Amino acid sequence: MGVASFVILPFVGALIAIITGHQAQAQIRRTGEDGTGMALAGLILGYVNLGLVCIGMVLVVILLNQTANSPGQGPFGQ
Repeated sequence: MGVASFVILPFVGALIAIITGHQAQAQIRRTGEDGTGMALAGLILGYVNLGLVCIGMVLVVILLNQTANSPGQGPFGQ
């Protein structure tokens, strides 16, 4: 899920990866099963993706704000 979240619906995929990663870690602690590395990988990828999505959203807002404030200039510098 963590890798898929980078391509398909990044924000939703990141949240799902984080939630299921925490659930998996709790189950692993409770039952002693294997899979700690996979759960940790899902958490890491989920949090990294969530951070990248947030940074991307901030950059889009900044870009849109700059293009809206420049009179006579379109987003492609016409």
